[in-house]
Amino acid sequence: MAITLSPKQLGTLADPDFCKRCFWIQHKMKFKMPYALFPGIFSALDKYQKNITVEYMNSFKRVPQWLNAFGEFTAIEPSPHWSKFQIALPNGILFRGVSDTLLRKTDGSLFILDEKTAMPKEDGHKLELLYDVQLNGYAKIANAVGLGPVSGLGIVYNVPQQLDEMVKVSSVVSDDSYIMTFKPVIREVKLNPGLVDELLELAANIIEQPSCPTGKSECGNCALIDQMAKFAI
Repeated sequence: MAITLSPKQLGTLADPDFCKRCFWIQHKMKFKMPYALFPGIFSALDKYQKNITVEYMNSFKRVPQWLNAFGEFTAIEPSPHWSKFQIALPNGILFRGVSDTLLRKTDGSLFILDEKTAMPKEDGHKLELLYDVQLNGYAKIANAVGLGPVSGLGIVYNVPQQLDEMVKVSSVVSDDSYIMTFKPVIREVKLNPGLVDELLELAANIIEQPSCPTGKSECGNCALIDQMAKFAI
């Protein structure tokens, strides 16, 4: 039976404090956790932000100015459905996902862009490490399915702007609606295929264990799992 993993799920193993027990349980649960709610507004924001790049390119034949630091681009490639964006690995993992924005550079290579509605974190933050693995995972798949060669990776953090001396309330409020502005902040991600391969092997080793491995000492999630189990008995 294949072990199905996405680049984002794999990225959780980049956290220096990751817990083998939690990862093993998450996989058994198909990464569906109880009581987890995800408001649809975030999906709508994500789609809107991606469409900004696509529609700008269609209208002006160039990317928005904030992406110029990543290079020169000629087109946006359609992001394949996960069923066409996957690879079966020798260790039994079916590695698949859905990338955000695929930009074709002037030299014919591919640049993979990820859009985040989030504040940038400091270097080494666990979310930044997760994002790095996520994007490198997309690169591995893209190269394998013939969309590459991938020559670059990048993130756009769409940071919500607050009302202050730069954003006046009179400029964003009308009679029946209001506008929330976002400031794009970019970060280039280093291509690191070796990191993805290393974590894929680690993931396979954890998931293939016949029984739940020992958790990390003082893992907060493990403590919650144990407490829930006590109440459920």
